[in-house]
Amino acid sequence: MLSSDITILYYYFTKKRSLKIFKIEKINRQAVDKNTLT
Repeated sequence: MLSSDITILYYYFTKKRSLKIFKIEKINRQAVDKNTLT
């Protein structure tokens, strides 16, 4: 396996993970906003 392949795979996985974390953060923020509004 070429090192470039590993880099691409690593980038792909970290990007997917960060997207997941971002979505969770967004959902949490919306929940907090709703709690503060009520």
